[in-house]
Amino acid sequence: MRFWTYILRCNDGSYYTGSYRGTHIEDRIHQHDNGTYGGYTSKRRPVTLIWCEEFQSVKEAIRWERQIKGWSRAKKEALVKGDIDELKRLSEESLTYRISQRNHSLAADKIEEVARTLIKRDYDESAVTHGQRVGKAFHLGDVFVSAKSEKDAEETIQRFINAFFRKNSLSPTKDEYGAYIAASA
Repeated sequence: MRFWTYILRCNDGSYYTGSYRGTHIEDRIHQHDNGTYGGYTSKRRPVTLIWCEEFQSVKEAIRWERQIKGWSRAKKEALVKGDIDELKRLSEESLTYRISQRNHSLAADKIEEVARTLIKRDYDESAVTHGQRVGKAFHLGDVFVSAKSEKDAEETIQRFINAFFRKNSLSPTKDEYGAYIAASA
């Protein structure tokens, strides 16, 4: 059994993201083109496969499907083109915008500065002994931060980074886990 995540361009120009368990991804595309299951693509045929990726598990394929469904059209297009630099730029832009737009007493530009500093610090790291580099993960999702001071903002962002990308033994708080799941949806 093989596990896939894919993006289709529909006849009306919209994108559809899905996941599939099966031997050949082409079989699933034919199902969409034939309107086998109804739903979104059945009224927007024909469809064209513009991106797909095979994964080791169904859980991973579904996680990516949910992740991509939450992305903007521009981020999906960057993924399809394989333009990793643009994908990272769009993700960082989205991250800093979301952080800066939260309702808190700290100035939005200060929060954005803290987020960019933390992201740059990670990009500049030359060796990581365990975990996943944030630079390789931030383009996959966004994080939400609520802070009352610059110190709170930095601590919250750093704890999020550590909880999900570096220290597997660190258990995230309920709010941190919820933010991660929301960003991954």
